[in-house]
Amino acid sequence: MHNQKIATNNDESNCEERQLVDQSKNNEQQQEIQRISDSILNATNLNEYDYYNYPPKLEQAEIHRQAYYLCPDQYVLNHYTKESCECCNKKFHRSPFNWIFGDLYEATVDEYGLAAPLYFTIIKFQLLVFIIVFCIYGIFFISEVHRICNSNPQLNCDVENNDLCRTCEFQYSYGFIDIVTIQEYLHQEKGSHYQWFQVSAFLIFLINLHLPFFYDLLITYIQFKYWNRDPYNKQNETISSIYIRGMSSKLSQQEILNLIKESMQRNNNQIISSQHKLLDTAQIEEVVYIYNTHEIKQLQQKRQNCLLDLVITAQQIKELELGKVISTYKDAEVKVYKTYTKDFLSQRLSDLMKQLSEVNDNIHKQAIGLQINNMPMNNQEICKLKLEPLEFSHKAIIRFNDPEISQLILQNFQVSWFDKFRIKLNLIPNPKIVDKLAVRKSFRINGMYWDNIGFRSQERIAAKVKSAITMLIACAALMTAYEFIYLYKNDPEYKVEKNNGRLSVAQRVLTNIFTVAVPIITTIAILVVIINQKESRKNTFAHLERSFMHVLIVVNYFLVTFLPYIFTFELWSGKTMSAAVYDLVTLTQNKIITKHVFHTVHIRYMGFVFLRRRIQKNCKEYFQGQLNNLMTPPTFPQRSRVCNAMYSLTVGLCLVYVCPVITIISFIFNCYIYLFDRYSITHLYSIDKKFTISLMRHQLKIYSLSFFPIKIYLFIKLFYSYGWLIYAGVPTCCAFTLISILFREKIVFFLISKVFRVSRQEDSKHTPETYTSNYYQYIKKLNIDEQNEITRKILNSQGCEIV
Repeated sequence: MHNQKIATNNDESNCEERQLVDQSKNNEQQQEIQRISDSILNATNLNEYDYYNYPPKLEQAEIHRQAYYLCPDQYVLNHYTKESCECCNKKFHRSPFNWIFGDLYEATVDEYGLAAPLYFTIIKFQLLVFIIVFCIYGIFFISEVHRICNSNPQLNCDVENNDLCRTCEFQYSYGFIDIVTIQEYLHQEKGSHYQWFQVSAFLIFLINLHLPFFYDLLITYIQFKYWNRDPYNKQNETISSIYIRGMSSKLSQQEILNLIKESMQRNNNQIISSQHKLLDTAQIEEVVYIYNTHEIKQLQQKRQNCLLDLVITAQQIKELELGKVISTYKDAEVKVYKTYTKDFLSQRLSDLMKQLSEVNDNIHKQAIGLQINNMPMNNQEICKLKLEPLEFSHKAIIRFNDPEISQLILQNFQVSWFDKFRIKLNLIPNPKIVDKLAVRKSFRINGMYWDNIGFRSQERIAAKVKSAITMLIACAALMTAYEFIYLYKNDPEYKVEKNNGRLSVAQRVLTNIFTVAVPIITTIAILVVIINQKESRKNTFAHLERSFMHVLIVVNYFLVTFLPYIFTFELWSGKTMSAAVYDLVTLTQNKIITKHVFHTVHIRYMGFVFLRRRIQKNCKEYFQGQLNNLMTPPTFPQRSRVCNAMYSLTVGLCLVYVCPVITIISFIFNCYIYLFDRYSITHLYSIDKKFTISLMRHQLKIYSLSFFPIKIYLFIKLFYSYGWLIYAGVPTCCAFTLISILFREKIVFFLISKVFRVSRQEDSKHTPETYTSNYYQYIKKLNIDEQNEITRKILNSQGCEIV
């Protein structure tokens, strides 16, 4: 018994010792976990406004958002004394600005360019056009309708003039009448009213066709007036630069010159081949080798997500240690606090460490070395650049010291389609050099997409094909649905209803619902295409915007808008049926209202509002930099706003022949959108520097020219009985329009310089940005160096294996 008691005491003593040892090990393990979690948090909080700062400050993100407004909240200005946002160095607009009467040119041109304020000048110009058109044609037309329908005692509707009596029923509906009937009635009168009716209609047609010239004159005047202040006019890098594709490897400057010289010697054009010696004295100012950043961007994003998970887990360990409750979460799992024990968080921390190490190794395996040649020696920050290696895309941008050299090289590599065909048939030698070098004019730095330039061509082609098929299916379905609804509404079998123009309530509701849905459906269809083209976007913002404009104008404005016009005037001989024209005017009015409602509640801004609300609840899901980027206000939708303004003017000038009141309706809505957008661009949106005056000029030109056929068609269709207008007026007007298009630059320059006496003011103090510095800023935004530093600190802090 004594020995048994001693053994029992020894066992109890050993058990206590083992418990003490296990407790000591657990304490050491917990201390090690706490040390690692603290080191992770310390690695991310490099300074107060670091991109990877965690937990993020919602107040700082709000301050960052206010820096992008022309009229920031007064509360922020009063309580934030610094001149700029410390995370992005964006200066605050502290000077008071009157958003109704303030001069947008003075407030925005130096920083954002001329496109934003020019949009409001164009709206004011259109308001003036509406007034002129209504005074020339509208007042006369409405007074004639009133005179004929209400003041003519000879009008006996029971016996004769059935067509005129029927059309007079619509005089109080938008103030219009069947134009064919009124033409016949005025023709019988043979008075001055008949002559003025023809002349006024022709003047409207003349104004309508020459709108592109007036727009170009206005834009050129504004551009010359602010020439030395618009950032777009200060960029001239494309004059002396070329863009090369198909380089077998990164070549030295002399090797590049030798290859180009060899190509010029082989050129069939003797004038070009004889000038190859000019390259002997040519100097290359800079060479920028372009790299494919898509793979490393994906790895960087994966590593950033892993870093965020690590930081959140470390923060949860800290919160659980201090408060016994976890308030930090990233996904739905973390909201179940009871399941988050120290052991679980420790294992999660260990798994994330391994995942981070694997991602980091994959980034290093991609290494082949990154060079940016000929960096400015006075820029020490650029010279010290050390980046993770990237895949060379076999493309480069080269800037020469002499613009004539770059032009000569472009001429050497320019091959016509006929010569390309002959080259394929081996009828003439290929003027290109052995390694299939392709040369074209370089891109403007403004809005450059460096990552898209480095994208693989095969993948870009596949994305384009997919987007083209999507657009084809969407447009086919949309056009079929629209035609079906409009055919139903204007079914010729409804003869009684069509005679008096009184459609049933169901027909009105159905048509109006679809009219409201049409612009939304078409916009969504185009957005689907843009999403599919995300990886096939061209090389600059300007290329992308032009592509979008062409699709948007053709589909959403031209086809959808004017298919009903063709149906009305051709299928049902609508110009002799007042009810059909009445339906057309109603349809157009509903669409004008819908478009302005659509732009008032814009999808881009509403999406930002909902995002803000979600972020304010879940702000701890992001690093500080991610939070700031999400809180940056959306850019003002300039392209769609300009199209909307042009649409109001176009339908106003097309329907003015049959319904002059439509100009008043468009005038009122243009006044509304002018005031609303003035408020939007100062309080709701940020301004996009990349949408330049050149893009706006292109958009207005494409829009105006694309509607030429329908403008000419409507005029001929409605006034065909006036022989002199059709056989003399229309050809003369079209001839003058063609001349103004072909010799636009010379005519506009003469009017601006000689008549208005406005000259361009050059600014010699401006130092243009180089491709090298711009490319460096793009690479720097990948945060490669910063992520490497944080990753290194976190991995080094692991010390021992966590179990």
